[in-house]
Parts: sequence; C-alpha cells; structure tokens
Amino acid sequence: MTKGPLLARVSLAPEEAAKLGMHPPEPSILHDWSAPRVSADSPLDDASLPSETRCILALASELLSYGLPVHRVEESIVRLARAFGQRATVMGFPTSLSVSLHGLGGSSMHVVRAEPGVVHLARLDALHRLVGRVERGELDASATLDEIRAIVRNVHPRTRARELLCAGLVGAGGVPLLGGGLVDAACAAGLAVGVGMLALFASLHPSITRVTPVIAAAAVTLASAALAHAGVVPHPFVVTLASLLVLLPGLTLTLATVELATGHLVCGTARLVGAATTFMQLGFGTLLGVRLGALAALTPVPRLSLPVWFEGAGAFVLALGFSGLLSVRRQDALATGAVSAFAWGASRALVSWQGPEIAILLAATGVGVISNLYARSCDRPSSILLVPGMVMLVPGSLGMASISSALLHNSMHALATLVHLLTLTMALSTGVLVAAAIVPPRTEL
Repeated sequence: MTKGPLLARVSLAPEEAAKLGMHPPEPSILHDWSAPRVSADSPLDDASLPSETRCILALASELLSYGLPVHRVEESIVRLARAFGQRATVMGFPTSLSVSLHGLGGSSMHVVRAEPGVVHLARLDALHRLVGRVERGELDASATLDEIRAIVRNVHPRTRARELLCAGLVGAGGVPLLGGGLVDAACAAGLAVGVGMLALFASLHPSITRVTPVIAAAAVTLASAALAHAGVVPHPFVVTLASLLVLLPGLTLTLATVELATGHLVCGTARLVGAATTFMQLGFGTLLGVRLGALAALTPVPRLSLPVWFEGAGAFVLALGFSGLLSVRRQDALATGAVSAFAWGASRALVSWQGPEIAILLAATGVGVISNLYARSCDRPSSILLVPGMVMLVPGSLGMASISSALLHNSMHALATLVHLLTLTMALSTGVLVAAAIVPPRTEL
C-alpha cells in the first residue's frame, strides 16, 4: 500500500494566499471557534495524484468544510469512489478524514484536513448534483475537477456586507423569541453587527480566533450593561443572548448528538467537547462583562406578554438572517421559509400540549420528514431544508444561560438548565433520526 501526502485546506490571510496563487478565505461568521485552523495545499492542485484521487479527496475536503455530519461525508465519498471504479474506506473526524482507496491501480492512503464546518447550503446542493452527474457517466475525472473548482470559486460567494446584515437580523429576530421588546431588538441588532465584524476579523487572523467568543461575550455584556444603566434597555440578559446567537454552538451540539446516536463516538465526542468549550468561553466573557459593567447579576427577567404576531415576526426575521448565513439559494427561499415557519409554529403549539421536550421531538421529526420528502421528490440534498429547520429549534441559548448561572454562583439553576439543554438536544437529534427511519433520504448529502 502506498501512502498519499497529508492534504489540507487553506487558512491564510488574504495577502499570504495571493502570494501562493490561491483564493483568499471567504468572510464567514458561522465558524466552529473551538476547532483548530490548518494551513497547507489544497488537494485540487496536487498534480502528483491521479485525477480520480484528487476528485475524491477534494470532495471530502469541501463536504467537511461545509458542515455535513461525518457519517454523511463518508457515505458521499464512497459513492464518488464507486463511480470512479474504486473502493473507499473512510474514517472521519470533524476536521479531518482518513481515506483508503483501492482500485485496479493499487491501494493508497490519504489524510484530508479541512477548515472547521461553515455550512454553505448552495455549494452542498451543487456538489450533490455533481456527484449525480459523475455516477451517470456524464463527467470524467478531469471535468469533475474543473467543476469542483468552479463550485468553490463561483457558487454563491459570501460578502462581508451580507454577512453583517444577516448577523443583525439574527440579533433582532432572536429578541421576541427570548421575551424582549422592540427597543431590545433594535439594540441587539446593532450589537450583533458588532459581533459579526469581530468574527469576520478573527476569521482572517488565526492568532485571535480561539479567544473570539470571550472577547465578543465580554464586549456585548458590557455594552448591554451600559445601555441598562442608561435606562435604554430593560432586558440586558435578552439583549446579550440575542446578540450572541450567531456564536452559540447550538447546531454543533445537535450534530454531535446525531453522530453519537449513529455510532460515530469519536467524532461526536469531539464535537460535543468543542461545543462545551465554546459555551465556557462565552460564559467567561459574560462574567467579565458583568463584573466590568457593575451589574448585580445577569439573570432572566419575566417574559413580556407579547402578541403572537410579534413573536412570529421575530421568527421570520431570525429565519431570514440564518438563511443568509447558511447561504441558502434564492430559488430555495420559499421552501426554506416554509419549513422554518413550520418548525417555529409546531414547537410553539406543541409546548403547551406536551411540554418542551416532546414538542421539540415532534417538531424535529416533522422537519426531518418534510426535508426527506423534498429531497426524494426533487432530487435535492435533504440538508437544504433540514439545517434551517434545525436552526429554528436548537436550544443554544439554554447552554449560555447555564454557563452564565454557574459562573455567577447559582449552581443549582445552572445544573437544571444544563440538564434541560441536553434533554432538548437529544430530543432534537432523536427526531431527526426518527424522520430518517420514516422517510429515508435518497442521497447522503
């Protein structure tokens, strides 16, 4: 058996990438802040490898980068390798894959590294169509490489202005769902844009990436405290949580439980610990902001009695913001909006009937069934609808509340909130798995 080189995606400053003749990294707010950054050559440009092998490794790198669960990435690689007449054995981790390829030309082993998952649904959709064309014999290896390059460079490129606008929408939309009012929403939108600016700056400067959650949480909490002391913000806790929604690792936590439930223990545990690390960093930053802001405590206040239409408007704005951050195509906007509305409406209606745990379980099952039916009928990735639907259900704010309570010496409340968070997360992941059993997705993406 021959061993292939250690391959990786690029994580360089724009000027460094330009010197190497490579495209600079795109601006993105939805980073996995706990995962390490890597710097090396892309498998797309490694001329020492056969074209078929480069296709397989490039697909693996891109799918990891765009935030698919590892078991889905593994299944997609096996499909593409089979289309090229090879047999693939894959072992996956959140930011790396070990790929063994066996074919007529012998066997080889490769390790692929990738940037931490930043979900990009438009490119996942394009890669899905690409794999289908290869399986149907429409593309050879050389044409497939060109297509992958075109997808990476040209499909729905991110821009800083759109990322910041979407961050503001997420902050504003989260306030009504957390029990705040119109003034809170306006302040949260401005602070969320500031968080987005910091996140974009950190994504291009790896030296501060690992402390971004601490800096963001401290700055937002301090700003919320200043606004509260000035009498502008009546609910500083709501404003703080809503402003930090773009950094909360709720989706990572859900992916971790799905991977644990599907038997990928190493990968699921790694994601789970990474999400916990990010929660802790956000909690320490919050504590620092509380102390510097001279707040007596940062605890929830009774929810306002909000009209249903105001909460619905908040859910719409939140879904719109996350759709932009997840790079949903315009053609999918209507379907994405519909499944997001279903997720919010179902969870809200079911809470008063069976409680939050059963409500999340049933709502997640419904979202999963709709996503898989859409994927089967339209030959599209189920992730197109599943990920936006899950974003509307993930209870990431509970993790933040738990860590904040623990650091503020309210250990009993922290423990109760943490148990509630884990219960809701397991209900969410169980609903996704139940939906896959009821209506299996046609493809692995």
